[in-house]
Amino acid sequence: MTSSTSSFCEVTIAATVFQFLVTMTLAKGLIALPGCPESCGGIQVPYPFGIGDKCSYNGFNLTCDDAHQMPKLFMAKENGVVEVLNISLLDGTNSMLNNLSNSLPFTVESVPVVLEWWLDLIRDEALLPLSIGPNTTDFRCLSLNSSTYYNDLNYDRRRCNCSQGYEGNPYIRDGCQDIDECKQPDIYPCHGTCINMPGTYRCFAKISVKSLPGLITIIAVSAGFGLLSSLLCVAKITSKIKRRRTNKLRRKYFKKNHGLLLQQLISSNRDIAERMKIFSLEELDQATNSFDQNRILGGGGHGTVYKGILSDQHVVAIKKSKIVVQREINDFINEVVILSQTNHRNVVKLYGCCLETEVPLLVYEFISNGTLSLHLHGQNENPLIWKDRLRIALETARAIAYLHSAASISVLHRDIKSANILLTDTMTAKVSDFGASRDNRLSDIMDPQIVDEVGAKNAEVVGKLAEACLRLKGEERPTMRQVETTLEDVQRSQVQLKHQIARASNNTLKDQTYKGNKCYEGTRQYSLENEFIQSSEFPR
Repeated sequence: MTSSTSSFCEVTIAATVFQFLVTMTLAKGLIALPGCPESCGGIQVPYPFGIGDKCSYNGFNLTCDDAHQMPKLFMAKENGVVEVLNISLLDGTNSMLNNLSNSLPFTVESVPVVLEWWLDLIRDEALLPLSIGPNTTDFRCLSLNSSTYYNDLNYDRRRCNCSQGYEGNPYIRDGCQDIDECKQPDIYPCHGTCINMPGTYRCFAKISVKSLPGLITIIAVSAGFGLLSSLLCVAKITSKIKRRRTNKLRRKYFKKNHGLLLQQLISSNRDIAERMKIFSLEELDQATNSFDQNRILGGGGHGTVYKGILSDQHVVAIKKSKIVVQREINDFINEVVILSQTNHRNVVKLYGCCLETEVPLLVYEFISNGTLSLHLHGQNENPLIWKDRLRIALETARAIAYLHSAASISVLHRDIKSANILLTDTMTAKVSDFGASRDNRLSDIMDPQIVDEVGAKNAEVVGKLAEACLRLKGEERPTMRQVETTLEDVQRSQVQLKHQIARASNNTLKDQTYKGNKCYEGTRQYSLENEFIQSSEFPR
């Protein structure tokens, strides 16, 4: 048993001498060196193995015995030969049949042996197919599109592989060739159009005539969805840019309309802060349904009034002023200041204002029954009775008296008329529209023709005289003698003005005559000088 065991070990040791690095996908056609046999008896012989001295690497020479009916492949060893049944690059193994009948106690003609081929970089340096020494860490396979595989148990043992998508022998140059996957549908299935590519392949689904309408529908829906998404993105970006510009413009108008001044006024006066609020444009825009024409309650010389419903369902009247000139902004602020400091049942209440537009907005309490003018001159089925008329006149007088004397700031409305007196459902009078309650704006209530005819200065004198005559307290009114004297002065100034105009016209004519006779006047001046000199020479 010792003899047979040692013989079996001898075969194993002899086989391990040929360990070699081979890790490669099974090739359709294994490649030998040019001009060398590729097979023997149906067994393929890839390099580094070969049949013949010049067809293999040193130590990997095989012999093909043609004496048999089916040629056999043998590998020589020191004490005999070993028949090679298969060489697999897939597993890096050789299948051999070793004759052990002389060494074993039982009758066995042959024993199948499987050898695993590795290359030991330290012990088997002479067997390297490349010029790689034992201290070399770089192991390269000769063929392109190949890679190196390391033994998990011994890092010094390595094999070569053709890269994925390639087949052949990685130990010779250009040994790894591209696999045409399209010609092997059983291994590489493709249920459409197959296109071979280096190291891989592409498979495109077939488009049938029946599926074409569905495909067109899918493409159309996808394109429509993409277009819709793009439009939504553009709209969102545009809206964002527009919102930024709008907010910037609102801040500009707020500052221009003295918003900071009003904020300071409101914050400094607790009573005003409780009664008045600065609204945003967005609030009033929602309250009036974007200033819908159907929300218009009326209009006057100073603006248009809209009906608005605030977020708390409070109904208000929103006045959109027609102010477009910067110098009139102060007049608007004047109206806000006046109304914010008034508190009388017969004076319309101011709830707040909005300064975020070029044209500032005022928010009043809503008076639902229209104006006194509408009840007096409109086609009303129920005209005002005497009792109501008298009460409305009394309430209006009380409101004006309050504005003149009892208010925190004395106010002259200067535009009292039936169109500016509102009536509630109970026919209570409310004085509104303080657009003319301004200082030094006498020209707004005077006939422009008169101002052009007599001049602004004289018109202002007469206007102030009329104002003085209408003062509530008699002792503050001018006497009729003072009225007479003032009017005579105005009349006299008118006559003087006419004389000044006539004199100015005559001077203009004289200047023109002087320019035309300039040479004559120069000659005359010279003659007078001569006469004076001559007369001085004679005694008198």
